[in-house]
Amino acid sequence: MYNGNVNDLKNLFLFQLLTANEIDFVAEIIKEKSIEAGEKIFAEFDTGDTMYMIESGRIKITAGQGNNEKELTVLKKGDFFGEIALFERVPRTAAAIAVEESNILEISRADFSVLISNNPHIGNKILFRMVQDLSKKLRNTIAGSR
Repeated sequence: MYNGNVNDLKNLFLFQLLTANEIDFVAEIIKEKSIEAGEKIFAEFDTGDTMYMIESGRIKITAGQGNNEKELTVLKKGDFFGEIALFERVPRTAAAIAVEESNILEISRADFSVLISNNPHIGNKILFRMVQDLSKKLRNTIAGSR
């Protein structure tokens, strides 16, 4: 369960459409984790069942190994990553490493499934925000390839 100020959750992109009461339901399934600079959250090809949101700090997303490692992006407060793990049981497509000391929030596939089953209106709002973010990333990828 989230022990921070639930009002801070409202500031995260994924939860901006939720009411105060809906945020309380979400807070019940969120786990908090502090990580040190350089700490790996997950490796490329790991099997995952958790998505993450950045409460503070910065997280680097990379793909490839050794000399072939490529930095894909650096995420900051409010960003989320690893969301594919909520929907598919597939290996991670990238690695996530803390650039600096960071606090992240976790939601597991099992907990998210229960939230959606018990509160579909909350799930719909969160899924809508995920699709908005995916759409933005897709537009940026297409624009960057031109």
